[in-house]
Amino acid sequence: MNIIIKVINTILLLLVFSLSLANEDTQVTAEELQYDSDKQESIVLSIDPEEKWQDYLDKYGIQPGQNERNGRTFFIVSYTQEVGPKPGDRSFIDSKNIAYSKAVTFAKAELAKFLGSWMVSGRTLTDTEINEDVPQSYIKAVIEPVSTAQRAHKLTNLALDDQIKRFDPTWDGTNIPKEEKVLKLVEHNQRYTEKMSQRARAYLQGASTIFTAEGYSDGDYSVTVGIVWSFKSAKVAEAIYNPTVPLPKGKKNPLSIKDRINKLPDDKLAATMGTRIWWDENGVPVVVSFAATDATGLKSIQKNKTSLQARTQIAQFVSEIVKSDAESNIDATIQAYDDDSLADFNNNTFEEKITSFSKGLPLSGVGSVHYRKFNHPITGNKMVVNVMSWSPDSAVLAKALKQMSKDQETEFDATKGGTVFVNSTDQSLPTTAAGIATPGLEGVSSDPDDF
Repeated sequence: MNIIIKVINTILLLLVFSLSLANEDTQVTAEELQYDSDKQESIVLSIDPEEKWQDYLDKYGIQPGQNERNGRTFFIVSYTQEVGPKPGDRSFIDSKNIAYSKAVTFAKAELAKFLGSWMVSGRTLTDTEINEDVPQSYIKAVIEPVSTAQRAHKLTNLALDDQIKRFDPTWDGTNIPKEEKVLKLVEHNQRYTEKMSQRARAYLQGASTIFTAEGYSDGDYSVTVGIVWSFKSAKVAEAIYNPTVPLPKGKKNPLSIKDRINKLPDDKLAATMGTRIWWDENGVPVVVSFAATDATGLKSIQKNKTSLQARTQIAQFVSEIVKSDAESNIDATIQAYDDDSLADFNNNTFEEKITSFSKGLPLSGVGSVHYRKFNHPITGNKMVVNVMSWSPDSAVLAKALKQMSKDQETEFDATKGGTVFVNSTDQSLPTTAAGIATPGLEGVSSDPDDF
């Protein structure tokens, strides 16, 4: 009996210990969300992506808006955007990318509004009681100026219609008897108007994607995006153009960035969009940018198109100004008629214009680390994904090579293309080697030891 009790107690202790570990795992910081690829999500399934976003929040114990964790503050914003073309359409992959960009734009606009908004509003409520005999009110303006033969026509087809249209712009009195028009005369009119405007502008540096999912939401194929901004990520973004900024250090990953991307399955890669911040094997932050397009047409265009997109996303991560101008006009009217009926009219309008742009940025050290062609796991569309990255080491190398290139150009110009050495060196003819025809051709390879 004692042995059974001890076994039960041991099981209970193990269960409590495992639950405590699980709770510790869910307590994540903004840095872990932004830099740890294992805690970032990319999901492409035939389920609601907004539900997966909520599951993601619950999993790590975070919430939309401001979060406090271990003395650090970070902000989380998400947005869902429908994809226009249906899955399977030729333009689906590019349209999915556009939906992602829209979602990020809306999310960043929300972040800009949180940082600060300029608000203006005004309201008016007008009550009007109309007790006059409408045909009599038109005696001087309508009836007296015309002849007796014309009066009946004017009264029926102008006076009543015009009076009714003052309050009901949709009124059409064609073929409606005069008696019915009189019953439709307004006795009371109540109009409410309100104008609201919001202006927001923010320079956002370091906001990065931590979650992307796609699937059907309310019957429409949609993309859900979650972004995070923190003070630490802003420093990483600043380091891309300012080499004097000390980089944050993080947990070393056993795999290199390239190896981790190579291990991603097609479904994960298909749903991964935008920029991510990952720690490399040395504990240094690396900015990784995922770009995709349709795998149809010329391969050169696919490569160049995704390369431009990937570099642009990094530039937007570093330096983007987001402006939001929103305006809402409420115009609601309730009318009470002679026949004791009520009618309401809604002439409300809403418009929001979001503008975002990146300032000029000398971007150095961004190169492709992975390029894959495959079929989209849900739609079957052929697609390519080009993954490019920036790291402190690649930036240093790029700047050094750029300086070397400038020095070589200066030397070339100074020696007039080498013509000053024509008489001082022996000139020999270049040698050539014959090629062998094969089903495929491979150019001359270089030994990496010579680099």
